[in-house]
Amino acid sequence: MEERDNRSGSVHFRRSAPPPRHGDVVRFLYRLSSPGGSQALPNHPQGAVDLLFVTKGRASFQKDGQQVSAEAGGTLLVPLQTRPFQFVFAPGTDVLGITLEPVGSRELLGRPPGDADSCHLLTERSHPRLGVLRRQLDRDTSLGTLERWLMQERRSTAEGPDLATLLDELGLRAATRLTAGDLASELGLSTRSLQRMFRTELGLSPRTALRLARFQHALKLLRAGGRTKLADTALAAGYFDQAHFANEFRAFAGLSPTRFLERKEPLVEAFAESTGG
Repeated sequence: MEERDNRSGSVHFRRSAPPPRHGDVVRFLYRLSSPGGSQALPNHPQGAVDLLFVTKGRASFQKDGQQVSAEAGGTLLVPLQTRPFQFVFAPGTDVLGITLEPVGSRELLGRPPGDADSCHLLTERSHPRLGVLRRQLDRDTSLGTLERWLMQERRSTAEGPDLATLLDELGLRAATRLTAGDLASELGLSTRSLQRMFRTELGLSPRTALRLARFQHALKLLRAGGRTKLADTALAAGYFDQAHFANEFRAFAGLSPTRFLERKEPLVEAFAESTGG
């Protein structure tokens, strides 16, 4: 592993080349440590995407009055930027990082490289594969751990997003107004490819699958909230308004949300419980 060391103030930066056959998706790997006082590192758009895995201390991304921070065990995703920003590292912070080429964001993360000119705090729930890496980093915080994970991920994602990931994304985004076109874009697929995948694996169109995921989320909210105002439930479940919610609910359940709450049939109750995830 080819490595280069640099220092900026009290920050020590060690950079290494990407794993073999990864140069098209990974620009470099790095370890960054700030053993002294708090350190701010001004930065500018680099035409790349960064993943920062905080193993000790706290790392923050700051821009235009916005700050996103990750403590030890947290992960920051910094998409393509278009304005100046800076990283701030608390004393005693240690970070492992992966700088991805734009295409690497699609291949390894299943999302476009410039989905927001901001920063995201990633979780294992939103990105299960990164959760696997985080557990590996709990045992070994060397750059070699990142290299081994990348080599494994390149093999597992070579044929595009798997169905489990796709379904997990549907469940997580049920409360949003995600469209089939949005989902295809986030996964780096054409709309036609996305439709083919859903039809082959689920027998449903992407639009229907999205509507179903939203409906299941609404069932969960109804079970938890009882007679909470239906207008509030509609908005929380990702519907435009109560009328939209009622029409969609009736299309799937065959009855209105109010009638659903009044009925206590075992089958209906079991169906509602199955939406709890």
